[in-house]
Amino acid sequence: ILDFNYKHLGSILLVALPFMGAIANVMLANNISDLDDDLKKRRYTLPVSIGKNDALFLFNLIYLATGGTVLLAVIAKQLPLTGLLMVFVYGLVMRNARRFSEKPNKKTTFPLALMNLNLIGGGLILIIGTAILFKL
Repeated sequence: ILDFNYKHLGSILLVALPFMGAIANVMLANNISDLDDDLKKRRYTLPVSIGKNDALFLFNLIYLATGGTVLLAVIAKQLPLTGLLMVFVYGLVMRNARRFSEKPNKKTTFPLALMNLNLIGGGLILIIGTAILFKL
């Protein structure tokens, strides 16, 4: 039987939220890119329900919120101080989000959402991995 300590659940969620947000944004970017087709085919995705502008606002808000959770995780000492290096990663992430928002397109700008997933996930894995390796 797996013995789980629930007092660590908040820490796990805090560190996992950036990954979760990046994955959610890949799905949201896919739906935003397909908005015109979804309207024609009467598919009721989130961007169809809330509109393109609000979907793009949510897309950017999710990245901002996940960046905030990284900072909160450093403050709460759930990530090492090197976690502050994610500020540079989020600079790239927000640049990619802005480029997607300017022209959401499946072929040209959707890959930026995938790149952001890799940037966020890779950055956090490097930070956590180096913290474990060097006992930071």
